[in-house]
Amino acid sequence: MKRTGFARKRYVTAPPAPAQRLQRPGVLALIEPVPRPAPKVKPMISHAYRQLVRELPCARCGYQGATQFCHADQDKGMGSKTDDRLGWAGCGPHDGSMGCHYLVGSSGHYPKERRRLLEQIYSRWTRQQIMEAGTWPQELPLWPEK
Repeated sequence: MKRTGFARKRYVTAPPAPAQRLQRPGVLALIEPVPRPAPKVKPMISHAYRQLVRELPCARCGYQGATQFCHADQDKGMGSKTDDRLGWAGCGPHDGSMGCHYLVGSSGHYPKERRRLLEQIYSRWTRQQIMEAGTWPQELPLWPEK
């Protein structure tokens, strides 16, 4: 089969459009041509801090003897954990109950907003207990309290 004499179309990629503002009254939106990913923050991991947390009583119910280190769910992606300084002391299974770690973390008992608030309260309490005992690990920077 013979090729025709028509020239092929040549496609050229257009340069990205500059950021624009919508011109409707009351609506201001910055439109960027290319979405930019947020920079990843590497969480601090301290096995010494985790061990100190495991020695505390449960931050929710006060049970001592079955404490686990509980990671907070805030700012967490799939398959990743948050900064250890956001972790809290929660009891594991004991005396026929599933424990507070399960209740707060994965039971679905609390809605997401409530769970996040509880995790903030419990992690602040946990950091405070370790600071008051004077056992904060030297290699771990202090968490900036807001």
